[in-house]
Amino acid sequence: MPDISCLIVTYNNESTISGCIHSLIKDLNSHTSEIIVIDNQSEDATVSAIKVILKDNPEKIRLIENLFNFGFARAVNQGLTISKGKYVLILNPDTVIHKGFFQTMVSFLDDKPDIGIAAPQHLNKAGEIIPSCREFPDHFSLLFRLLGFDIVFSGNRVFDGWKMGYFDHNESRVVDQPMGAALMMRKKDIDSVGYLDEQFRMFFNDVDLCKRFFEHGMNAYFLPDAKITHFVGHSVKQKAVRMILSSHWSYVRYLRKYFRQWYWFVPNLLASIALVSTACVRIVLVPFRKK
Repeated sequence: MPDISCLIVTYNNESTISGCIHSLIKDLNSHTSEIIVIDNQSEDATVSAIKVILKDNPEKIRLIENLFNFGFARAVNQGLTISKGKYVLILNPDTVIHKGFFQTMVSFLDDKPDIGIAAPQHLNKAGEIIPSCREFPDHFSLLFRLLGFDIVFSGNRVFDGWKMGYFDHNESRVVDQPMGAALMMRKKDIDSVGYLDEQFRMFFNDVDLCKRFFEHGMNAYFLPDAKITHFVGHSVKQKAVRMILSSHWSYVRYLRKYFRQWYWFVPNLLASIALVSTACVRIVLVPFRKK
């Protein structure tokens, strides 16, 4: 059994995937590992770039080429099904991990059996911190977001709570939901909690996963000593309209999943109308934002 299984789902990531995999190989030297890459029918040279690295590292990398784009959640589940590591890292292809990443993450999880998910600090290309932790969303956080209260009262624990505007991301702490671009957990724990919910095809699968870990008594933990560089939104920006629709509808699905009692029917309905409406506005503005 390898120490670590690294799962990467790719879609048109030819400009970032090589750097991502090379950074993994470099920092995994002190661990037995496997790197499983699941490609969701990339239309560029992503697969070719992976095969170049695979040729030099056949014992470390496994490539799965899907004939169709099944979505992020299903592709991750493909990888989880065949992964054999004691620990599993779900990693975006638009990231580069820093030296000592695995030592920090593995040591922490070894010492904290009550923690279910460990997540690193995200930095942009300039080395600046990218806020990557959030509280679990609800109807109030959506309302505050739509009314712009999170901007007017930036940093306020109530009105800017969902995106944790009050947190500087320099402190180790328990969080509700770290960004799904880099999440490490024990394989036995995710086998127990369950894999990604495939109704959340692209978005909110990380929120849902963290929520289920939380309901099983296992928190997520933010570790600023483990760092990655994250080129945020590389894949998402390629299909802007589709991604906007997917993200807003995933929010609707999340609220329906976790607020199922009869008295949430009207709030869920109003939230659905608001999310669909704002999605339409965002789609109309896409051409102008590109300019």
